[in-house]
Amino acid sequence: MARVNVTQEVVLTAVVDRLVAQLAINANRCYVSTQPLSTIPPGGDYFVTVSLGDGQFDAEIQEQHAVQLQEQTEVIITVLTRMHLDRADRDIYLLTDDTRGLLTIKRLILKALVGHDLVEGAGDTFLRRLVAVKYAEKPQYDPEKMVGWLSIHFAVDFDWDLT
Repeated sequence: MARVNVTQEVVLTAVVDRLVAQLAINANRCYVSTQPLSTIPPGGDYFVTVSLGDGQFDAEIQEQHAVQLQEQTEVIITVLTRMHLDRADRDIYLLTDDTRGLLTIKRLILKALVGHDLVEGAGDTFLRRLVAVKYAEKPQYDPEKMVGWLSIHFAVDFDWDLT
């Protein structure tokens, strides 16, 4: 396996593929979205969205190597779960349920991504450094829709394939 340059579409596909495999979920429950909160999962299930965050480009590398373009970017993973098991003003099941609690799924996502390289379709790796978590947002809950969610931001730095 070699480290190769890729497009951002390859990055997103590799993240989704890894999450589907590591979380052992149906591919319909993990997908790319620019609107991570647009889906309301059916009761008893959870969904995972993969979104792009901000990216930065190193001007010095561009000046030294006209064909080399590195992007330091982030991927935002949002998990949405729908449940109404807690009493008003309490969220213990929303957070800790064994199969769809937000903190349970957060741990699975961290385990699936942190410290791993990503692989493109031909089996080559492409990250400049292993996936690293940047930060996680606090859990949220919409009582009208009975949907809870949280987002985790990951650093995924790669070199663009501009050929």
